[in-house]
Amino acid sequence: MGALEELSAAVERCWQEVSRRSADADKKAIPLLRGWLAIQPNAHAALLCGIARTGSADESSARELEALLLGRVASGQISRTTAAQHLYLMHRAGKRLRKLQLPLAPTWVSALLRPPPSPFTRGTARNAAKVEAWRAALNDILGQGLPKDARDLWALTVLSAVCNGALIDRGKLIRLRLMIERDSVRIESASATGHAFIEFLMPYRGLGNHHLQRWWCDPVSELLLQRFPAEGPVCTFKETMEVVRELLAGAGVAKEQLPTKMTDLLRSASTWWALRCAPVDLHVMNRTFASHSLTSRCWRRLLGKPPEREAGAVANPGRGPTAVPPAEMDAESELWLAATSEHEWLEEIRVALMTKNLDEAREWAKALQRDTPNDDYRHVYVGWLCAALAVPPKNMKIGIRLKKLAEPFLLAAPRLLSYFGAEDVRKLELSELDETYRVILDASEPGDPVEGIARGLRLFHDHLVRAHKVKALPDPRHTFGEGGALMPVDATVISVDEYLGSLDWLEQQLQLGADAIETHIGQVVLNLTFRCGLRRGEVFGLRLCDVHDHAGIYLHVRRYPRHRLKTPNATRTLRIDVLMTSRERALLRKWIDRRVSEESADRGADIGQSRLLARYGSKRDAASIDGTVRRVMQAVHAVTREPRLVLHHLRHSCASWLWLKLRATDYPQISGYLTSMPALCRELRQTRRLRIQLCGAIRGPIRGFSNTVSRVLGHGMPGTSLEHYIHVADLFLAATTLQVAATTPVAVWKSLTGASRSVVYEWLRSGPQGIVTEHRASIYGAVGRSGARAEAGSADPRPWRKRAAAPPLRFNQGGTMGIVSRVLHLYNRLGECATHTVRVATVAQQCSLSERTVEAWIAAARTSASAFGMKAPAIQNDGSFEPVPAADVDLHHATVHALHDLAERFDKVAHAHPALLREALEIAVSRFNLRRHDVCFRGERDEVAARRFLKMLNVAGLVPDRCRLTVRRLDAADTKLPHWFRSTRAQGMQIKRIPPPGTSRSQARAYARWVGVQLCGPERGPEGHAWRIGLFLACVAFTRP
Repeated sequence: MGALEELSAAVERCWQEVSRRSADADKKAIPLLRGWLAIQPNAHAALLCGIARTGSADESSARELEALLLGRVASGQISRTTAAQHLYLMHRAGKRLRKLQLPLAPTWVSALLRPPPSPFTRGTARNAAKVEAWRAALNDILGQGLPKDARDLWALTVLSAVCNGALIDRGKLIRLRLMIERDSVRIESASATGHAFIEFLMPYRGLGNHHLQRWWCDPVSELLLQRFPAEGPVCTFKETMEVVRELLAGAGVAKEQLPTKMTDLLRSASTWWALRCAPVDLHVMNRTFASHSLTSRCWRRLLGKPPEREAGAVANPGRGPTAVPPAEMDAESELWLAATSEHEWLEEIRVALMTKNLDEAREWAKALQRDTPNDDYRHVYVGWLCAALAVPPKNMKIGIRLKKLAEPFLLAAPRLLSYFGAEDVRKLELSELDETYRVILDASEPGDPVEGIARGLRLFHDHLVRAHKVKALPDPRHTFGEGGALMPVDATVISVDEYLGSLDWLEQQLQLGADAIETHIGQVVLNLTFRCGLRRGEVFGLRLCDVHDHAGIYLHVRRYPRHRLKTPNATRTLRIDVLMTSRERALLRKWIDRRVSEESADRGADIGQSRLLARYGSKRDAASIDGTVRRVMQAVHAVTREPRLVLHHLRHSCASWLWLKLRATDYPQISGYLTSMPALCRELRQTRRLRIQLCGAIRGPIRGFSNTVSRVLGHGMPGTSLEHYIHVADLFLAATTLQVAATTPVAVWKSLTGASRSVVYEWLRSGPQGIVTEHRASIYGAVGRSGARAEAGSADPRPWRKRAAAPPLRFNQGGTMGIVSRVLHLYNRLGECATHTVRVATVAQQCSLSERTVEAWIAAARTSASAFGMKAPAIQNDGSFEPVPAADVDLHHATVHALHDLAERFDKVAHAHPALLREALEIAVSRFNLRRHDVCFRGERDEVAARRFLKMLNVAGLVPDRCRLTVRRLDAADTKLPHWFRSTRAQGMQIKRIPPPGTSRSQARAYARWVGVQLCGPERGPEGHAWRIGLFLACVAFTRP
């Protein structure tokens, strides 16, 4: 090959590499650019085209080529953006050619950058506009009244589920229609006031319906589903779009905006929802990857409900000994005798499996299958045995034994033959097979390994599906139970509440004589697996040198000569102090200090390679793995009452709850779905610091959240974590639909519930979910808190606009602030003739306090009263004592609840950070505004004080949802914070504009620099009265040294 051919080939390879690593727009521009370069009288252009031409491609040639390209811009042949694109492509090609030692001077890159490609298609705006028109038409139709026939009602339900509930999966819509047609719609909820959901079992890799996904119904769709069964049959799925088009056209939707078919409806809705939620949430709904929701049994346990009865006798799931008398243990032998008396070939199989090794048994089974005719009923069972003994090549290294492979066959085959006999099961109906499986499991004895039997039956049916084209079971989990059904991913977790309860259970065992060191090791293992997601082998392989406690606790997971890791990606470095609570960090540090002191006394300075989990003085160099895991799981089983949990489920818990915490800040509605787990809800209110330290992000959603979880778990890519370990993805789409439901008109709620306008407004005080909750109560005959209406013919005693005051309550919190309140009121309530000394002594005795403490609190109350507007009660006395200022006695329900919550939070801060709380309360005393009931900071000089006060609120968990910021502005729409207020802890807090006291320009400019902090209730309503009383009581209780 000559030099010219080599040059041409090198240039061609260069442009191919540039094209392969370019965006679609650049790929299309490369042929046009090369065609233009080929006709230019320039050495640079010739070399870039692989053409031999006289002249050197030096700097002057490069400038000449740039001038030729800019000349095209001046003549209007190409745009400036296209010229910038061509310059960039020439620069990339020239850079690659210079790496091949070709003499080519560099060309310049334009400062005019090509705009980044849009992530949305050209039809995004059109699709979004269509969905807006459909939503408006749906609201108009629902507001005018609901149809009674099932045909139109189903069409409205489909439209609402897609546009209001984000149910943009065709497969789920088909299953929802079948549920309605068969009158088997099962709408479940956590409680009478909880959110409703429907569980869908979707196909998974051709193995049947094993993919569980939970759809949280939006309020409108739930109310529509409650209308079924309706009059007449439900239209077919193909006819659904025709009915939808008729309804939308009748509501005034233009013809060009009507959905053409179901694909158009789902694609347009996907575009509309993509503008409002994270892409990963839509991928989960569309099943782009198989994200598995928590199993039904696990979710019921997390909600605090008893588990439902499963198929079979669950007295013994097959994971431990039973308490069955020895006489009953021969039931398995009797079953075999009965089966082999009719099927002698079954005994031959049993003997062969007991006497041969795996290779011999596999060859013997293949020979038996060849000798069995295809039309013989035995062919199915022998073929199943051959398939069970065939180990896939990827599992050869695991070393599975013959006993483990043959166990499902030995358990299920005699039971199947006792029911089917010599009948060919390939000719039976699917319903008959399903019923037989259920009968076999229900007839199991209490001592039988029911889950093992169920697993054998499930594997038998899987063989029928693969080898004989039998249909898959519609609901394998209802047939075989959770333990026996195929679960591609064991989507089971324990809650934070259960984890903390397990730690406490281990602590309580010390009082019953448990070994202190083994208990401490168990607590460390429980901590590292639940909070850090470590595998079993990773935890017990840690050395002392793997934990560094300098400016944070860092954990190194790495391989050692006698400690291997599962994958190369398992090698990682984690900062784990941000994943733990202060109690857990103290627990881990205490154990590390103990191990360091023990090893230092024995080995001296070389202690880095010593095991982290080891018992000093034992013969083994590490703690007993089986004994420690058994002890840890004993604690978990005692708290959860779930014997199926294993240590690996704690790793699933770490992934699910960590991903939830990283994203929950952007979805405040999620806490409403998790009310049965108060400890988790408390941690969700304090996740801003966790997000910043792990991801460096204040706002979301971002892809870094999934990457962070993947890095913590030691996965190579986030897809593995999302598919196999994160099981709470459905909650975020549910929170998004709840946000969208807030825009539903009142007329729609009135039509769906049949309630009056005043009642609907009262229900809406709790948001859209309040409508559903109160409507459920009215359906089941319960009297709602505000939904009870007067009897027919009687006048409503109060207009709907006026809020009726609830009966007053008294603040009776048992914490420090509650004791202060009782001390002050008791001091004033004693007999008129009692002197100050007698009152102090009596109060101290009744409240179990020292007289010195009572004296100090009374003095502090007199000092702080003026700052918070507290006055002493007017009590007639002979001058023997002066009444002490005290808070009001009778308060509204909301005020008392807010005070209870505030007292609980302040007690925790006082225990963990007393100096911080004392400093913040001193700030509140000097800056409390009695006019607006907020702690007001008045400009740059208060910036440090504002930061310290917000830090205390952050530690108490009051930001961002239980406090709001106030700004004093004349413009009602002006809620911008002043430039000096730069605290990151204020991100996400509600900002309320209030008018300033003065309206002059100078006054408005001064008040514009003010920022106040005010307490809010759970529904973001102001609680200024509770804020004033709470700060006063806290100042009395906690400001004294």
